[in-house]
Amino acid sequence: MKEERLGQILSEKEIKRMPDDFDDHIMSIIRKHAANNVTERKYIRLMYLFFALGVMLGFVIALMFHNPEFSFMGKEYTVHKLAIALPMVLIILMIFERIYKATLVSMGKDKFTVM
Repeated sequence: MKEERLGQILSEKEIKRMPDDFDDHIMSIIRKHAANNVTERKYIRLMYLFFALGVMLGFVIALMFHNPEFSFMGKEYTVHKLAIALPMVLIILMIFERIYKATLVSMGKDKFTVM
């Protein structure tokens, strides 16, 4: 009984054939992904390059301000380097985190997302 039913199910089953251009279609998809991968690597290198240039420029600007003094309403005030450097360091760390996450996502680690 079961063998007859199994034979009937197998006889009714359609055999799906792939289209003749299936190989060409898959190879074109692979080529597109390879080209996108090369482009992504280029953009990631550019991200790191501009990040490094921004860090260097930030340090140069921070060094230019050596405890600047200004007057406000007749009183003299001095801005310490720490008050200038601390926000710059925090901004640099936030930007680096975004670049690092973008690098991980482009490498295929989908559990990291860029906000």
